[in-house]
Amino acid sequence: MSSRSTDELRRILASAKVSTEDLLPISQEITFDANFSGADLQLLELEQEILDSFAVGDRLVIRGEDNDYAVLCTDNSTFELKHVETSNSLLILKKIFYPNDEERKQSMMGQCEDQNKNDDYSEPETLVSVTGGKQFIGNISILQITHSYYEPCKIKPNLARLLHILEPSAYNGSLADSEEIGRCNHLEPITMDILLDKVPASKREIEDYIQSNLRTIQIDGTIRLIENDYLFQALSQVLDCIDSLSWETKDIKRDVVIKELNGLHPEFILKKIFQWFFISQVNEYEAQGSSSLELYSMNKYEISRFLGEVILKTGRRFTLPDFLLAWGESVPRGKNLVVSEGESKSTGRNCCHGC
Repeated sequence: MSSRSTDELRRILASAKVSTEDLLPISQEITFDANFSGADLQLLELEQEILDSFAVGDRLVIRGEDNDYAVLCTDNSTFELKHVETSNSLLILKKIFYPNDEERKQSMMGQCEDQNKNDDYSEPETLVSVTGGKQFIGNISILQITHSYYEPCKIKPNLARLLHILEPSAYNGSLADSEEIGRCNHLEPITMDILLDKVPASKREIEDYIQSNLRTIQIDGTIRLIENDYLFQALSQVLDCIDSLSWETKDIKRDVVIKELNGLHPEFILKKIFQWFFISQVNEYEAQGSSSLELYSMNKYEISRFLGEVILKTGRRFTLPDFLLAWGESVPRGKNLVVSEGESKSTGRNCCHGC
C-alpha cells in the first residue's frame, strides 16, 4: 500500500495548496522499486501495422545472426530496429492507473474498499482512501529509468543470402544425389526453420522470394535448390523428347513425356520442369468446353531466359554479339527465342535479336 499515511498525504496537499476537489479520483505516488535496475529492460515502439498483427494471432520475432543488424519480423513483414535517444526520462513502471479508464477506475476503487477492510493486506501496489472514499491514491513502483527506445521501420529485406545457404545442398539427380549425400554427411539439411534462423526476414517474404526467384523442391521436409547443370540436362531431354514426338510448342502431353523419360529422371523433377517452363492449357480447354486434358504449351520466355543464364554461368567472357549468337544457338531447332516477357522475337538457330 502507499508508503505515506493518509495524514501525511493531507498535509502534502495542504502545503501545495491543492484541494482534493481539484484532483482526479485517483492520484499516484511514484517510488523506486526495491529491484530498481539500470538497463535490464528496453522499450519498443510499435506502429499500428504491428499492433494489428497481434489481433490476428501473429508473433513478433527478432531475427539476425551475430554479424547482422537485428530486425523485427511479423509473419508477413520485416522492420529495421532503430535506436532512438531522447532527452526525456522514460519511467518503466509496474502498473499505472488511468483516470480516463472508467471501468478500470471503478474496479480499482472497489478493490481498494475491500482491501482497506483487511488489515493484513500488504501488496505494494494498491489504493488507499484519502477523503473517506472519494479520493484515492496509489503507490506506483519505478522499475527502471531509460533515455532511449527502439523504433521499428519497415524495410524490404535483402534475401540474396538464401541462394548461398541453399547452394551447398543443391539437388543434382536421384542416383548422383544419393552418392553425394553419402560423401557429405556434414551438410546441414535446410528446412524452413533453419532459413528463419539464418535469414533476417519474415516467413512470408522468404517463401515469396523462393517461389519467385529460385527453383527449389522439397524432399523429406527439406528445401533443395536444383543444381543448374542438372536442370539444364533434364530440360534439354524434355525438349528433345517433345521434338522426337514431332510436337509443336502447344498441345504437349505431359504424361506421355514423363513416361518416355521414366528412369532418366524422377517424376517429381519432370513435373517441376513442366511447372517452371510450360503453361497448362487446362483453362483453355475448359473455356472451349473440352475435357480437362494434361496438355501444356511451352513458356518460351522462361525457357529462353534459363538458357541465357546457363550460358552466362559458364564463366566465359562474351561480347554482346557473341552472347546473342550463343544464346540463339542454344534454343531448340525450329523454336523461337523470346527475349522479353509478353513479347516474342523470332530467331533461327544461328542468329537472334538484341535484348
